[in-house]
Amino acid sequence: MARAALVTVSHGPVEVRDVDPPELEPTAMLAEVEAATLCGTDVHFWEGQLRQEGMPYIPGHETAGRIIEIKDERFDIFCEQLKVGDRILWAYPWCGHCYYCSVANQPTLCPNAGRFGRQKIDQFPYLLGG
Repeated sequence: MARAALVTVSHGPVEVRDVDPPELEPTAMLAEVEAATLCGTDVHFWEGQLRQEGMPYIPGHETAGRIIEIKDERFDIFCEQLKVGDRILWAYPWCGHCYYCSVANQPTLCPNAGRFGRQKIDQFPYLLGG
């Protein structure tokens, strides 16, 4: 069981609930959050200005934690293999090929980037957020 702070309605209070962790997909990992921040982007999600995925979701996309389960081999940016117990922080993975990544040098605008802290918790990829 995972305990998470959920936003269930725009402009509503955060609810702390137990949620079932998903079955890990190939190359997936599960990390226990040790620290997370909320920023202006999270406020925009909460206000309903940037969200399209629905509710409930776990806010927070600036997160650090410890790996508690890992499905297959995974490597960090230095090509070191990750293992259970490693402390990690995660950031949006940019595609590196679109106009914003390769020409404009603005990867935060990448339409293909993975995003944390905005997906519904009951749809793949599950439990993303801080």
